[in-house]
Amino acid sequence: EQLVRPVAGAVVFMHDAAALASLRASWASSLAHLERANSYRLRQALRDRYVWLTHFFHLDEGLLAPRVEPLPIAGSLKAQYDVVRRTYPEALVWCQVGCFYECYDAGAEWVRQHLGLALAPPRRGFAYQCGVPGRVWPGLVRRLLWVGRPVCVVREIEGPVGPVRPRCVAEYWQPVTKDAARTLTE
Repeated sequence: EQLVRPVAGAVVFMHDAAALASLRASWASSLAHLERANSYRLRQALRDRYVWLTHFFHLDEGLLAPRVEPLPIAGSLKAQYDVVRRTYPEALVWCQVGCFYECYDAGAEWVRQHLGLALAPPRRGFAYQCGVPGRVWPGLVRRLLWVGRPVCVVREIEGPVGPVRPRCVAEYWQPVTKDAARTLTE
């Protein structure tokens, strides 16, 4: 319930670091107990029942390994963005930059063509950029879900002040039908 919640027309995957760490620890502990018995089918049934786990993790010898690698603090916003784009290539990745949410390159061009947002002068390392202020962000997310695009939100987090703010994946909005939402959240 902390990590996956249905909303109108979508399922939101919340990337809560503490909850994900606790889940990984519980999974590892349970797996250690299950490996003492002939439990292959039980372990397979758990993976099949909790299909939403594959959004956050991949299995590495039965253990849950994070799907999203840590975003680099040193480097650039482009380096952070590229890590998320490699992990979630199907989604429009939006980065919080101060009080704005920005989309870059092919995502920005898609938003311009389909939603009519104007392109802005690009940041260093990007070919295209578009963005919206935080106050209109919720409405834009609803529009993106309505047209069927998944949305990955990268937010600034507390950390060392430097040329590049530390960021992490915060949310992933997946448009779904009501039946699919129920399946994912059970």
